[in-house]
Amino acid sequence: DFDVPIDRAERILLAGMKHGLSQFGVTAAPIARVRLPNERGMEYVMVYTVPEYRFRGRLRAAIMRSVMHHLKVAGITPVYPKLNLYSADMPKLDPEQVPDSYGLLKRVPLFAILDEADMRDLAERMTLQLFSAGDVIVEQGEPGASMYIVAEGLLYVYIRQGDSDDLLKVADFIPGQFMGEMALLTGEARSATVKAETDTLVYEIVKEDMDALFKKRPEIVEHLSQIMAQRLLEREEFMQNLPTEQQEEEVKNFASQLLTRMRNFFGSFRHTRVADQENVDPAREQDEEVLVEQDDSHTS
Repeated sequence: DFDVPIDRAERILLAGMKHGLSQFGVTAAPIARVRLPNERGMEYVMVYTVPEYRFRGRLRAAIMRSVMHHLKVAGITPVYPKLNLYSADMPKLDPEQVPDSYGLLKRVPLFAILDEADMRDLAERMTLQLFSAGDVIVEQGEPGASMYIVAEGLLYVYIRQGDSDDLLKVADFIPGQFMGEMALLTGEARSATVKAETDTLVYEIVKEDMDALFKKRPEIVEHLSQIMAQRLLEREEFMQNLPTEQQEEEVKNFASQLLTRMRNFFGSFRHTRVADQENVDPAREQDEEVLVEQDDSHTS
C-alpha cells in the first residue's frame, strides 16, 4: 500500500530475500528497490542471482516463503484489488509506522504464562531500536542484562573460533525470533556475537522491565525458570537418549539452578526475607540462641 514507507518496505524485502538465498549458499547481494506506483499501490522489484538454472524454481519458492514471512510478522499484506467504503471522513494514515510490540511479544514462548494485562504492560515498556547493516548488536563475552525480539530485518549469529578473532556464522534470526533471554534473566555473558545483516528493527527488554514485572507478580519467576530449563535442555543431544523420568529430573534440577541465579541477579527477592528477619521478636531470638547453646553442649 501507499501508506507503507518505501525505506521500510525495501528493508523488509531485502532481509527476506537474503534469508531465503542463504539456504542455497548464494553470497551475491540481492537488490530490493521501489519501481513504480500503480492503481493498487507501490510496485517493488527483487533482483537476485541464480547459481544454477535448474534450481531457479526452488530458489524462487524459498525467497517468496521467506519474504512473505517477513511481511506477515511486520503486519504488511501484499496489495490486491479492493474497495474501501467509508461512511465518515477518511482516517488519517500514520506514515511513521512501527511494528506491533504486543503482537511480537505474544510470539515469544517464554512469556506465554503472562496474562493479557501483564503482557501489554511489558510490551509498552519495550524499547524499539534501529540497527544499520553491519552494526554489532551484542558481542560474545560481554556482560548483558537485556534480550531482543526481531521485528524487521535479518541478524546473523557468530561465535569465535578458539582463541582467535575469527568469527564463524552459526545461525540467523528472522522477524518473530528472539535472543538474549539468559542475559536478561541471569546476567550471563553473551554467548555469541550478533550482527545486523540488513537494516534491522528490534525491541529490547531490559532488566528494569522484568524487575517491575517480578515485583508485581513474584510467582512468575519460578515458572520462567522452568520454561527456560525446558527450552535450553531440549537442544542438548544427551537429553534425547535419556528415559522420560530422567529427562524430567534433569529439567527440574536445571530449573532449580536457574531460579537461584535469577534471584541472585535481581536481588529484589531477598528483600522479603531480610524484612522478615528484621521483624523477629528479640525475646524469641534470645530463646533460640539459648537453645542453640544447649544443643551445642549436648554434642560436645
